[in-house]
Amino acid sequence: MSLAASTIRLAKTIASRPQDGWDIRENADSEHWCVRRGWYEALLGPGSPDWFALERVPCATLVKRGHGRATYRVELGTHTVYAKLAQETGILDKAKSFVLGSPGEREWRLLTKAEVRGVPTVRSLGVAIRAGRAGQSVLVTECPSQAEKLTNAWAPSPESRNSPSAIGTTTPIIEAVARLYATAHGLGFVHGDGHPDNIILSKDQDGGITAMFVDVHPSSLSRQPACAPLCCLALAQLDQHFHRRATQTQRLRFLIAYVTLRWPYGAGSATPALIRQLAGRAAALRIACSAGLARHRDRRLRRDGKYFSSVAVGNGWKATVALILERRHVFAEPSVPDRSLDEWRRILEKTLLPGDESEPPTDSGLSVEIRRAGGVRERLTWALTGSPHRRSFERCHKLRHRDTPARLILGFAEHHSAGLIDKTALFRPDTSTSRAVLTVEETGASDGED
Repeated sequence: MSLAASTIRLAKTIASRPQDGWDIRENADSEHWCVRRGWYEALLGPGSPDWFALERVPCATLVKRGHGRATYRVELGTHTVYAKLAQETGILDKAKSFVLGSPGEREWRLLTKAEVRGVPTVRSLGVAIRAGRAGQSVLVTECPSQAEKLTNAWAPSPESRNSPSAIGTTTPIIEAVARLYATAHGLGFVHGDGHPDNIILSKDQDGGITAMFVDVHPSSLSRQPACAPLCCLALAQLDQHFHRRATQTQRLRFLIAYVTLRWPYGAGSATPALIRQLAGRAAALRIACSAGLARHRDRRLRRDGKYFSSVAVGNGWKATVALILERRHVFAEPSVPDRSLDEWRRILEKTLLPGDESEPPTDSGLSVEIRRAGGVRERLTWALTGSPHRRSFERCHKLRHRDTPARLILGFAEHHSAGLIDKTALFRPDTSTSRAVLTVEETGASDGED
């Protein structure tokens, strides 16, 4: 297994550049690399980490993990870089890799072309695949100095940005992000997942702010300036995250700055009409984006990842739990902590394995409700259509994904016996001083749904 032909072709096309050229290398571990000229020793020299096993490397810190992807921050002496490990998932991704190369190569090619075009994106330093590790790739990118995510740079409370003294803080950020979008769209680049975590701000010595895109794998790059529908969609995606975190005045200032920078010769009487037109389109698209994001969050309920995870407890018990609570900026829940998979495993084992009448650990802050099936017919129904506790858990989080209040449920567990489900457990935050367990055995009893 080697680098894709399109990757090698692009590297050779820009190899003649006096600076920032690329070399194709193969190291002793049968890793095929396309590395930026001048970075080979830092990435692959003596003492360099195993890029395909960063979970065991002390200098690597996990930043985020998604479906088929994991991003690490790696300290390399005087250099700090980010490494994204990607794994093919599903038939479609495997077909893409067969034709276009691994996920890391596809993102590397987009970053490289965007850099040549002049699009403000993070610099890529190298991409690699390893023979014998089909479907795996690693992409290494630069970590700009004094950079932070737009999420962290922007205060979460709109009220704290209303005072006149705060204008000097918000204005440079608004102008930097507007310049980023206007420049990128003018060069034909549209980020496909433009939320604040994928935009970083870097300050220079004079205090000026530069914004750039990261995590560009779902983006598009065309030879012509981006068309109006794609631009509106990108603006709607960003507004989807800021319509709650910024005031209407701040959002309007961003739109004015974007239009002024995007069409510098359109100033005058046409500018207000264009702003109203873009604002109307973006508002309609934001509603569609909100529905699409809700459906995307719903899919997380049935797969392991950052927010939800399945746990095999033992003795026939299987559970699905919430690791990180989403939408905390909508639902104020400071007393409900996020829990790691190991913490949940400890709670579930102490709660479920001893017997049905057990209680969760006293320090867990949880209450548990256990229900038994009324007979073989109900056990079969639960196995085919899902138990009431499963439906309650999924309905709770689907409502929360749509910013609709619902009584919080943190997890559920099902006990499988002879291929059927005979007992279920539901975990909620404990709101009382006693942690009593409610055991429901009647067939027609309440299932704890709201």
